[in-house]
Amino acid sequence: MSFFHREDFCFRILNVAEEIESQQYKIQGAETHKLIVYLRESAQSEIRFGREAYPTANVSMIFLPKFTPLLRRGECEKTIVIDFEIFGREPRTPEIFRYETIRTILPQFSILLKEWESHRQGYRLRAHRTLYDIFVKLSTYDTPSHREMQFHIISEGVRYFMENYTAPDCTITEAARLSGISERYFRKVFAEIYGTSPTHYLRGMRIRRACELLASGRRNITDIAMECGFDDQKYFSRTFREFMNTTPIAYARLFRNTR
Repeated sequence: MSFFHREDFCFRILNVAEEIESQQYKIQGAETHKLIVYLRESAQSEIRFGREAYPTANVSMIFLPKFTPLLRRGECEKTIVIDFEIFGREPRTPEIFRYETIRTILPQFSILLKEWESHRQGYRLRAHRTLYDIFVKLSTYDTPSHREMQFHIISEGVRYFMENYTAPDCTITEAARLSGISERYFRKVFAEIYGTSPTHYLRGMRIRRACELLASGRRNITDIAMECGFDDQKYFSRTFREFMNTTPIAYARLFRNTR
C-alpha cells in the first residue's frame, strides 16, 4: 500500500527549494523525508534506490524516505525538493509517480514553492495547507507496484517481441535498445518478471506459432520453420523437440490423423 493512502500520520515541512540536478545527482541518505518533483516530463535517465534501478523517461515525482540513498544519471533537471518530517509510523519504501498520473497537480508544487519563499506572515500555514491538499489528492492515486515498475522498464522491448517474434532478426539486443537499457539489465529484469530468459521466451513464442501452422496442415516443415523465425530447419527441429517433446513431423501427423 502506498504511504499516501494512510491517514494516520502528521507532517511538518522543514524546507522547500528549487534545485538543479546535475547529470549525476546523488543523495547518500538524508535525515529527512523528501519529495523530489520534476518540473517537466523527464528526459531519459536512470534512478537507483540501492540495488534497484528504474528509467525515468516519464517519472515526475519521487518520494524518498529518510536514510534512503538515491543516484540519478541523465540530463540536468530542474526540481522542487520538499524536506519534511513525519510523526507516527514512518514509511521506508520509495515511491515513483509517473507524469501522466500527477500532471494535474504539478502546478500546486510551484504554488507551494512561492508560498514558502515569500516569508510573508502565515507562509508556513499556507505552505502546509497546500502540501496537505497535495497529499489528499495523492491518496486517491494508485502508485505502481514493484512488478509494474519493473515491467515499465522493459515494456517497449516486450512490445517489440510481440510484434516481431517471427522475424529471424528479432533480437534481445534490439529489445534492450528500444527499452533504453543495457542488454544485460534487460535480461535481468525480464527474468525477474517472466521467470525465464528472454531467449527462451522468444523461442517459445515461435514454437507456439509453429504448432498452430503444423496443426493446420497447409505448409511443409521448411516453410513453417522460416515463417516462425528459424532459418535453419535442423535448429528448428531441435528446438521443437525441446519444447514439445516430439518432432514437428510427428506433431503434424497427430492432426493429420484427426482430419
